[in-house]
Amino acid sequence: MPQFDSERTLTAVIVAFRNDLREVSSLARTLVEAGEASGFKTDALIVLNDEGASTELAEHRVIQGHGNVGFARGVQLGVLASSSQFVAIVNPDIEPNLVQFTRLFAGTQSGRIISTPLLTDETGRVQFESYEDWVFTVGRQLSARFCKRFILHTSKTNLGAFTKICGAFIVLERRIACELEGPFDADFFLYGEDRDLSRRARKLGIRLELRRDVRVVHVGGVSGTSAAELVMRAKADSALRIAHRKYGRLGVVAVSADLLVEAVLKARRAGWSAFSARLWAVKRWIAQPGVPAALSSSVLTT
Repeated sequence: MPQFDSERTLTAVIVAFRNDLREVSSLARTLVEAGEASGFKTDALIVLNDEGASTELAEHRVIQGHGNVGFARGVQLGVLASSSQFVAIVNPDIEPNLVQFTRLFAGTQSGRIISTPLLTDETGRVQFESYEDWVFTVGRQLSARFCKRFILHTSKTNLGAFTKICGAFIVLERRIACELEGPFDADFFLYGEDRDLSRRARKLGIRLELRRDVRVVHVGGVSGTSAAELVMRAKADSALRIAHRKYGRLGVVAVSADLLVEAVLKARRAGWSAFSARLWAVKRWIAQPGVPAALSSSVLTT
């Protein structure tokens, strides 16, 4: 049996929306087993952003009944409900891997640091795009080149300019998560929250660490396939919100044009659904002089 230090406690927080709860439960069990193998007293807390039955999750703590409040707010609910020293925030699209999870938790450090593993797809290809940080399409191209070189051709572990922490799997002290107010800002309903977190963390002197010794499989996009229109609207809103925080109203105008032009150029191949979703978000931002209220499930579906 592992020996637990009373001060080394860990809660794994998983926010689920229309996911297979048997798979979510399997992921939670693996996280708990890995935490305990690393010397943490560990539990899993699953935040259900839908009204699905939770009988498959009987062995875990569950928060539900609040409706679809978005990923960032769901994470906040989980972090606030935890009393552990550390929290691991894990996307339900992460595949269980006891060896890699144990390695990650065993190397977890106290202090002003947020750690993230190296993500791969199911073929083993490193998802360097998960660490890109950009605002405009031109910046995205620069960030893509930089991230590919940084991830694949260097051994550096500090995520600096043109990079971000990846919100699919992060580990940090709970007190740091609370200092960062979440750690994700609930104004971001879905997507963009990790870019915003990375910038706020750097301003506070919090190190963003890439754990190159840990590789986990991330089946990206699975959680959003059942709500494609909602996801596209939320993505566009997040891009506009980030632009406003960095460049103000001028940034909103520039990104609005950027989003719509890109969607038009891709429409012949991908259809007009992205343009429609982006236009919805742009109208919402342009129609008022201030910052629109945070998205909600009801707003996204109107």
